[in-house]
Amino acid sequence: MSKKLLLGIYAFIGCILFSSQIYAQQKTVTGKVVNSKDNAPIDLATVSVKGTKVAVTTSSNGEFSIAIPSGKNMLVISSVGFAAEEINVATKSNVEVSLKESTSSLNEVVVTGYTAQRKKDITGSVSVVNAKELVANPGSNVESLLQGKAAGVTVGTSGVPGAGASIRIRGFTTFNQNEPLYVVDGARVGSITDLNPNDIESLQVLKDGSSAAAYGAAAANGVIIITTKKGKGKAKVNYDSYYGVQSLTKKFNLLNTPEYGQYLLKLKQGEPGQTATQFNLGQYNGGQATTSTPVIPEYILAGTNYGVQAGDASADPSKYKLDLNDVNGTGTYLIVAANKTGTDWFGAVTKAAPMQSHNVSISGGSETGNYLFGLNYFNQDGIVDFTGYKRYSVRANTNFIIKNKVRLGENIQLSYIDNRGFDNQSEGNAISMAYRMQPIVPVYDIKGNFAGTRGSNLGNAENPYASRYRGKDNKDRKIGILGSVYAEVDFLKYFTLKSVLGMDYGTNNYYYFNIPAYENAEGRGGVGDYGEGQSYNYQMTWYNTLSFHKAFGKHDVRALLGTEMIEGGGRGLNGNNNTYFSFDRNFWQINSGLSPTPSSNSYEYRFRKSSPVIAKLDYNYGDKYLLSGSFRRDGSSNVFGPNSKYGNFSSVSAGWRITEESFLHNQISWLNDLKLRVGYGILGNDNTIDFGFITKYIFDAYSAGYPIDGSNTSFTPGLRQTSVGNPNIKWEQSATTNVGLDATMFNNKVNVVLDVYSRKTTGLLYNKQLDPIIYGAVDRQPTNLGEMTNKGIDLGINYKASISNEFKLDAGLTFSLYRNKVGFIADPYLDGNRSRIDPFNRSVTGRPIASFYGYIIDGFFQNQAEVDASSQDNKGIGKWRYKDLAGPNGGKPDGKITPDDRTFMGSPHPNFTTGLNLNASYKNFDFSAFLYWKNGGQIVNYVRYWTDFNTFQGNRDKRVLYDSWTPEHRNAKLPVLDGADGASGQTPVSYYVEPGGYLRLKNLSLGYSVPTKIIQRAGIDRLRIYLQAQNLFTITKYTGLDPEITTQQVGRGDYRRAGSDAGSLGVDYGNFPTPRIITAGVNLTF
Repeated sequence: MSKKLLLGIYAFIGCILFSSQIYAQQKTVTGKVVNSKDNAPIDLATVSVKGTKVAVTTSSNGEFSIAIPSGKNMLVISSVGFAAEEINVATKSNVEVSLKESTSSLNEVVVTGYTAQRKKDITGSVSVVNAKELVANPGSNVESLLQGKAAGVTVGTSGVPGAGASIRIRGFTTFNQNEPLYVVDGARVGSITDLNPNDIESLQVLKDGSSAAAYGAAAANGVIIITTKKGKGKAKVNYDSYYGVQSLTKKFNLLNTPEYGQYLLKLKQGEPGQTATQFNLGQYNGGQATTSTPVIPEYILAGTNYGVQAGDASADPSKYKLDLNDVNGTGTYLIVAANKTGTDWFGAVTKAAPMQSHNVSISGGSETGNYLFGLNYFNQDGIVDFTGYKRYSVRANTNFIIKNKVRLGENIQLSYIDNRGFDNQSEGNAISMAYRMQPIVPVYDIKGNFAGTRGSNLGNAENPYASRYRGKDNKDRKIGILGSVYAEVDFLKYFTLKSVLGMDYGTNNYYYFNIPAYENAEGRGGVGDYGEGQSYNYQMTWYNTLSFHKAFGKHDVRALLGTEMIEGGGRGLNGNNNTYFSFDRNFWQINSGLSPTPSSNSYEYRFRKSSPVIAKLDYNYGDKYLLSGSFRRDGSSNVFGPNSKYGNFSSVSAGWRITEESFLHNQISWLNDLKLRVGYGILGNDNTIDFGFITKYIFDAYSAGYPIDGSNTSFTPGLRQTSVGNPNIKWEQSATTNVGLDATMFNNKVNVVLDVYSRKTTGLLYNKQLDPIIYGAVDRQPTNLGEMTNKGIDLGINYKASISNEFKLDAGLTFSLYRNKVGFIADPYLDGNRSRIDPFNRSVTGRPIASFYGYIIDGFFQNQAEVDASSQDNKGIGKWRYKDLAGPNGGKPDGKITPDDRTFMGSPHPNFTTGLNLNASYKNFDFSAFLYWKNGGQIVNYVRYWTDFNTFQGNRDKRVLYDSWTPEHRNAKLPVLDGADGASGQTPVSYYVEPGGYLRLKNLSLGYSVPTKIIQRAGIDRLRIYLQAQNLFTITKYTGLDPEITTQQVGRGDYRRAGSDAGSLGVDYGNFPTPRIITAGVNLTF
């Protein structure tokens, strides 16, 4: 036998003997961990040997067994939501440990950028949102539920079913996209709108550069990190369900039919130089002139000038004809019975609408793994007819632990969305048409077909109910997969290798049919039009990290190195056809149209790819001094040129737990913990202008075509330049300085988190104006010539206490304040979107982004002398007078009204926002309430363009008839009624700008949990029933439907291409109002 073999045998025997000796020195302790409140077992509690890495978790009945090395006698028992306990087991082999529920969250572990940290170790600015409070309000998506729940986060919502909300973290950083980055279970996702809120376990908001720098270029606007639920303990089934009814809280105050006739009469009487005493009022009086009392007709005839009375031969029902194949010709003759009292068009197109949600999950876990499987059905009908959002989702979260060294699992949601959408913030949607339709027109004509504006002097609006009804079978469907898989392994005692692959994939299919609208004055579409489209988009994330953790003495070091691969994009295909011989749904196919030239189109979504490198370091000395740093090198495949493809972004932050110093430790009885935080970080932003470094051309037969064959009908497409590239454009960079203070007081009952910050973005990327003489029609070029700053304060205060054994109270307050300023732009100004009139939003150096700009109204012209002395356009007795504020080039007032007199009229940015959340329980009853207050800020009520001025022939607000200037009413709100005045509403003026602040009771809930002793016999662990109300009241000075509006972009294009949020921030074009919701629900666990 060789020496090597003998040595190997001896070594093997020696290892066995050595391990046996060690084993002999160990002892085993068993026990049980229970809740001190009711002696209920606590599953998955951690039992560890102090000073070692030996640890186990309790079983579903709270029991454990642990081997204790020689020389060690202290066990540490901890569980989320309970205060940790230490037990000396030197003389014990079996113990029962009672844990008390904890009011402190300092040891709570939260996810912060590829790693997890205890709250008390965080040195950046991170808001931790209570997931239970988040889902306490019924709602379709997480975004809207986040309002008021995190300091520094501003949320704008609408009442559109299933619509996402606009989220801004600490104001605005850029003229481009200001949406935060969303990360769900480690995977980057484009949106969290379709995520089931019931699946959320935790949600954190990374707000400053030091906390978000690890995410690099995508994190300039903050990061929202969501972790979904996991199973634990014995197998259990949860069922959560509610059913609710939504209703309107406010309507437009519009004229009825007799009032509208009086309005038309006063318009005629108010025309300058008017000497007549009788006037033709169109549909009123059958075309005959009248003096003071408009006569409402019995019938309206499509295509004729005037309404007629009963008995008129032209209104003989036998003449009625409707031919959908000849809606524009002699085949159609419509007769409509006028609505003499007035049609409530808003009421006609809205209704009380149901919403319901059903969520079922089965979950469980042990020391070797856990699982959660869930089903969700959510269905919300819109308060506007034939709108709605329906979601079916399935979730599977599983995790496996192998020998306490290897962990792997997956978190996946599969969803199917059926969205009967709504074109919000548009002059063509049903809400807008409700105030554009005249009250004399009913919903249906004499034969029960739709009535509309097909008649003289009725305007060009569409019957809003007819429009929604015809589109009821149009579909927009989406299938989405959102999730991640991971594997994690511990090795060499201090190292962990982790790999996560995440995917956000969605495929969308839609189709629509534009059925001829025979009753319309315009756009009747007599041949039918069908369109269909299919698209997909995806975002894939794959990151691999190597982490190191070693604690020695008072030192605790954590380090992380990683690489990431990010890829995203998509494609789409659509087509349409017209001239359909039948409008039956069986013929809704592109090939069924008879047009010889059906159209089709394919397109590509923004494709991007990057492979960043990540590094992080966290150092903790004695739980007293904390230091953290991170570095990320990012790349962008499609924004910047070859000289600036890569960017380096880093951060550093420090924390000082002052209460651990000897001069303060245990010196102040009411102060439990006090930590000072300071951080600085630089983030990039590449969510800007795609391929701005390239000069672009397109083939165009219209402006660049040439008749090569010499004809005037055949044009060969030519190349036309559309942009001027700039190879020197580079990353926008946001540098944030944050100073924070965290305090826990009064026996851990009160927690305060205060942050003061300053964020400066340099190298703002936007399309700078070029000299049109040199560049012609292509007068824009991407450039980094701008700066923007945001300074503010975030404050969160939480109070949690047991007043008695039966009464518990939990209250939370968030306060957010930011001040935005454009530090510099190379252009004199950047205007927002232009719609019917000039833009209201203007961004200039020294002012907040997208401030409101126009003329200030300075009363009325009260007499002819004032009119004659003014140089103002559109002047006259009873008309608005604009304030003389400046002369040429910003000089002193010169007595003339010119564009130099325009000024800033307000800002869409609030003074501050705050949310107050109250939760209380007494015995088996629980109560909660949530108040949200937006203080200050203004809204441009663009709806007034349609309802308050002589623009289109639509209905008007009652203030037009009763609060316009007259010699007897000189302190009116609106100018004199003048049928020849088409200019008063065509200019941005201060009348459009209204106070935008409001106080709203967002949620009120009362619940009752059936006593355990009653339901245990049926095998039920928990049964709670509740009643809930949302949006019970709103206190506001805003006269529109709802002061809560989104930042959705609308209008006829970005007039000066100022960017996304600069376009129409704070402008209300007719927002879908937030409804009041009354619900009843049940929570069941067995």
